[in-house]
Amino acid sequence: GDLGDNVYVIENGQCEVLKETGGFREHIADLAAGDYFGEMAVLADVSRNATIRATTALDVLLIPKDDFDLLKSAVPAFGNVFRELAEHRRAVPEQEKQSASAGG
Repeated sequence: GDLGDNVYVIENGQCEVLKETGGFREHIADLAAGDYFGEMAVLADVSRNATIRATTALDVLLIPKDDFDLLKSAVPAFGNVFRELAEHRRAVPEQEKQSASAGG
C-alpha cells in the first residue's frame, strides 16, 4: 500500500475496512461517524495495510501527518490514545487468527 500520510476522521457516512489476504479481500470492520482510519500507518511511518471503501456518501476530516505529529508533540495524551487504539486494532486480527487456528 501507499505510505500513510493522513489520518481520516469520519464526520458523516459509513465505510468498510477490507484487507487483502491470500488473493481474497476480507471484510475487517465497518466504520461510521466518529470513527477514524489511517492512524496505524501514520504512527508507525509504514505503508497502509488495509483498504477503505465507502458504503455511503462520506465526509471526512483529513489530518495531514505533519499536523498529526504536531498534535502528538503538543498534547502527549493525544498521541498516547491513538497509539493504544492502534495497538488494540493490531492485536484483534492476531487474536482472531489464533482463535481460528485453535478451532474456534
